[in-house]
Amino acid sequence: TLKYMTPLDRFTYLIDFDDTLVRTSPLYESAFDHLAAFVVHNTSLAKALPGDNRSKCQKVIQIARAIDSGAAQRALEFHRERFPQSFEATLDALGAMCGEEPSKSEKAEANQIGAAVFKGVAPLFSDALAFMNALPFENVYIYTLGDMSVQAQRLHDVKLNRFNYRVTPAKTTANLKDYLNLIGASHRTIYIGDSWKNDIIPANECGLWPIWIDRQGDGEGYDATHWAIHVHSLTQALDAISRIRII
Repeated sequence: TLKYMTPLDRFTYLIDFDDTLVRTSPLYESAFDHLAAFVVHNTSLAKALPGDNRSKCQKVIQIARAIDSGAAQRALEFHRERFPQSFEATLDALGAMCGEEPSKSEKAEANQIGAAVFKGVAPLFSDALAFMNALPFENVYIYTLGDMSVQAQRLHDVKLNRFNYRVTPAKTTANLKDYLNLIGASHRTIYIGDSWKNDIIPANECGLWPIWIDRQGDGEGYDATHWAIHVHSLTQALDAISRIRII
């Protein structure tokens, strides 16, 4: 018998994982909070910071965020090295401010706090399962950035490892093109992701149809040299997909 083809069957779907399907950001936020509490209450490195303990914690988080937002750290995404590196660098920065070298034990603790990011389970967004289940299973590919063993486990934790997936060390245009060639994707490919830099720009440069999940509505990273269908949820993305017509 012939399978009835719905409009959704006409496309191949590449879907980002972190902060598109699962809430990853809270894991980062918790790690920053724990690092700040450790520095302020268990080391002498915070003595160079003004104000009460609350103000000191806020300053530690500010420094840690600034270091973690650097290109080298952001490029790692969910690699095991990201937060240990940025958290140890935060201790070094505080040490330089107060003229005191952080101890090996303090760096080891910062490393442990960073490593804990990868042990937490990022929950699915409330609309994620309905979105994934609405798409034709054989046409869906999760495309995620990070450490292979970490991401494979995280996909398993939220029961999304049943879908085809690819863990890439870098979300570059070249790596995306290679994966598209591997799966035999055509111009009827829709890419759904939350990062303008890591998702939307490569999708543009590969000639895909990009859908930008801007859940916060702040347009972070947007530039006018690329385009995307702009939505705020996966529910809206599904509606947008149903209205796409590709010749």
